[in-house]
Amino acid sequence: MKIVMSNKLLYVFVLSIISCSIELDISIPSLPDISNYFLITDGQTQMTIAINFLGFCISAVFYGPISESLGRRKVMIVGNTIMFIGSLGCFVAELYTFLLLSRFIQGIGASTSAVIVFAMIADLCNNNERTRIVGQMNSMITIIMAISPVIGGFINQTIGWRGNYFVVSLISFFSLLVIYFYLPETKKNLTKFSAKKFLSDYFLLLSNKVFMFCSLIPSFMFAAYISFISCASFLYMETYGLSILYYAFCQGLMSLCFSLVSERSSVIIKSCGEYNSLCIGFLALISGSLCMLLFALLAIDGPVSVTFCMLVGSVGAAICYPMIFAKSFEIFPEIKGTSSSAIMSVRMLLSSLVVAIVSMAYNGNLTNVAAIIFVVNILGMLLTINIMRSIRFE
Repeated sequence: MKIVMSNKLLYVFVLSIISCSIELDISIPSLPDISNYFLITDGQTQMTIAINFLGFCISAVFYGPISESLGRRKVMIVGNTIMFIGSLGCFVAELYTFLLLSRFIQGIGASTSAVIVFAMIADLCNNNERTRIVGQMNSMITIIMAISPVIGGFINQTIGWRGNYFVVSLISFFSLLVIYFYLPETKKNLTKFSAKKFLSDYFLLLSNKVFMFCSLIPSFMFAAYISFISCASFLYMETYGLSILYYAFCQGLMSLCFSLVSERSSVIIKSCGEYNSLCIGFLALISGSLCMLLFALLAIDGPVSVTFCMLVGSVGAAICYPMIFAKSFEIFPEIKGTSSSAIMSVRMLLSSLVVAIVSMAYNGNLTNVAAIIFVVNILGMLLTINIMRSIRFE
């Protein structure tokens, strides 16, 4: 029986992605309290994000190819079970090392939905439909992500940092149940797993410059955003002296801005054309990060100016991200699962490295972080200029 991309299936996809997305956003307001509870530095607390991404990166390499052999649905069930176990571990952690281990396990499970959902969309949709679906999903997901820091702030203030991980555990468990009962199998022609094919497919992907650049460009956008939020709670609450709810509101506003623009990204691209949309998007992205760096260098930064700069950058990323992300699946359509694995693995490896650098560079002010974000966005723009010679943007 042919599977169609129904609204019901879209909501299943969104729910599964939400469970692996909000585990960061809902817990971000708790980072200062986690530092105080375990008597660790801000940098060590930020490493809980980097180690989570490292687990994500390592496991993402395998989920796509395995799903080509065992089926997407089975891999989704196993991976989301691991996500649930890791979330419970974070909730009960009494030692910093156990929290790190649990965050690593959580990352191993969280990559499942991020890899497999987009492979399933690629199974069912053509390129134009993929761009529209990715835009819709980004919109719905980021609305939840926009609310998550605010919810996390309330939970942290009333229950404590463990409450946020408990909520993530509940959502992970509910998502697992929905996947088990409602997620169909979209990969009909399974292939026998072969280590030789596994290696040859990855060699094909990783040696293709256009594919790697298409994978890296959205990854740079994601890494720039994550590097900011990894230290934002410390910056807003400790440096700027704001309340946890004020910070949560600012963080939620950034996600909401990305959501609203992402929801309209297909309309923007259709009206302006792909090439013009890329130009507009990167102009906003670079302008936002450059202004933030200048504010930091001139020592005139504050919560309002920083939030505004991030809002401008979010608009740019929301326009460019769905388009380039969809293009990356066109290059090797016959190995969608492995392509999705490679894309997500590269993204989280890059994000893990950038967050680790930020955790070492952050010294209580914005300057070093703003410089890193600016450099990362410039690299993404340069790669985009390069692929314009190989990929047609209408």
